[in-house]
Amino acid sequence: MTSAAAGGNQAAMSRSPPKTLLFLLAPLAACDDDAASEPGSPVSRDDLSRIECRLSNETSFERFCLIERRGDTITLFKPDGGFRRLRREEAGSLVAADGADPARVSSQGATILVQIGGDAFLLPAQAAR
Repeated sequence: MTSAAAGGNQAAMSRSPPKTLLFLLAPLAACDDDAASEPGSPVSRDDLSRIECRLSNETSFERFCLIERRGDTITLFKPDGGFRRLRREEAGSLVAADGADPARVSSQGATILVQIGGDAFLLPAQAAR
């Protein structure tokens, strides 16, 4: 490769942001500081809604996780960039769609508590429908 060709590639690369950066910033675009105060109720923005979650070492729930529903798949995004994926089965129950940890799901009135590994998420009941 000539130095002119290499220089042209560097110029093209510097004009566009890395795709991984765009992927990481997408969930942040859905954050909304005017979150409703009712536990388990999402704040919608396009396909993402903010929900309450309690991550591994935490003792209380906070509204900083995001939920995305696409058909029968629900993805729960954690603020550290990790995520948990659930699948709604025909009977309406939720199960872990991938990963080694099974999902423990229980109903709590208008919300559903989903526990996977050391994480817990409060989903609005309509998310499982």
